[in-house]
Amino acid sequence: MSKAKKTATSPNSCLSFSDLVRTISGVNTELTFQARNADNVSLTLRNWLIGCHIAEYELRGEDQAAYGEKLLDSLAVELSRLKISNCNRRQLYRYLRFYRTFPGIVGALSPQSQSLLPSGFPLVQKSVGGAVPTIEPNFPGYDQQAILQPSGVDR
Repeated sequence: MSKAKKTATSPNSCLSFSDLVRTISGVNTELTFQARNADNVSLTLRNWLIGCHIAEYELRGEDQAAYGEKLLDSLAVELSRLKISNCNRRQLYRYLRFYRTFPGIVGALSPQSQSLLPSGFPLVQKSVGGAVPTIEPNFPGYDQQAILQPSGVDR
């Protein structure tokens, strides 16, 4: 994280124009850095949610049989028509794989973002030892410890 350089000034001292410019530049630098980090988090969650919706559609879509293998192709065409960026077939496949690899990311969603989950998405709140509850997917066979455990390491 970047740190804006602070200069010590007394409440009664006059600020120079160069101090003003330097201070505004520091504010811009710091908040631009924070915004970029927020953008990265938002894009990660966006991509995960896209994969989540595709996976749910594959399981419960009313016309899933009509699309079958062509689902990602058809979806990419429609999303491209709507000018939604980074949603070609290859990217959609990556989002789906990202979601399937990291289902526990659901716990990083803010309450507002949880409203973007597919309806009926299975969630469970867990609280361990009085800690703040976490939210995890409630899928049969979901084991967060197995996901977090490096392969080849005994638990």
